[in-house]
Amino acid sequence: MPSGHTAQAFVSATILDMEYRDTSPWISVAGYAVATTTGMYRMINNQHWISDVLIGAGIGIFSTKVVYFTHKYHWGKKSSNMVILPAIYKNGGGVSFAMIL
Repeated sequence: MPSGHTAQAFVSATILDMEYRDTSPWISVAGYAVATTTGMYRMINNQHWISDVLIGAGIGIFSTKVVYFTHKYHWGKKSSNMVILPAIYKNGGGVSFAMIL
């Protein structure tokens, strides 16, 4: 509790939505469809209950929105080559960091 796979899937879907919503709405639709499918398969495979999946999805969306909100003026719009996101693991959590060199 919560579903880390679902949280990570919704982090990715929300990033796709935030970055490409002006380019094509279908990118957002595809991202959220894959994330929703991830959550459904966690329940179908008896790995999580629906509450775990819903909370994981909420954490993924909320944490990504918070990062975008708090960092929108830090690096400048769309000019950053770094991403810092919260990560949820089975026995705890942490921070994911990616940088384009």
